[in-house]
Amino acid sequence: LNRSRDEQTELDLIDAKAACLTDLGRTGEAETWLTDLSRPGRIHDAERLLYLRALAADREADRLERGSGRPADRSRAIAFIEQLLDLNPFHAQALNHIGYTWADQGVRLDAALRHIKLALALDPESAYVTDSLGWVYYRLGDLERAAALLARADVLSPAEPEIILHLATVLAAQGQFERAVT
Repeated sequence: LNRSRDEQTELDLIDAKAACLTDLGRTGEAETWLTDLSRPGRIHDAERLLYLRALAADREADRLERGSGRPADRSRAIAFIEQLLDLNPFHAQALNHIGYTWADQGVRLDAALRHIKLALALDPESAYVTDSLGWVYYRLGDLERAAALLARADVLSPAEPEIILHLATVLAAQGQFERAVT
């Protein structure tokens, strides 16, 4: 999409406010606000707003997970991503988001692989999508392919904690404990 600088700035501010509200545990307020922005005559980027709503739902799930120590229900985030993919089946971030969510949960791994491969074809230099593909291969038991992809993700985005954690996990699973801790 071609956006003016003002439109992009407005969307970035919306993203930041939604993230702050959710991180403060005010997810209901963030969702109400994002829903209001989705009404006709407000923000016209339906895809971006659906993605922001998915991120807000995921942040709330993360917050609940940290508090309880148990896996949180991510069905609301997945529902927003599925709506977004209905609008645009080639939205790389959404494809990656849902694929990674499934891979992380260890469910629908074949679908996760298809979604993430498509996301990587659409955004081949994305460290996050490369990480997700490595993670799904790890979940599928293909440690060699997982390690290669995660090492590439680490080159694309050095010092990214989630990527480093995934790479260390795979290296440890391969018995490469010395490399995993360095």
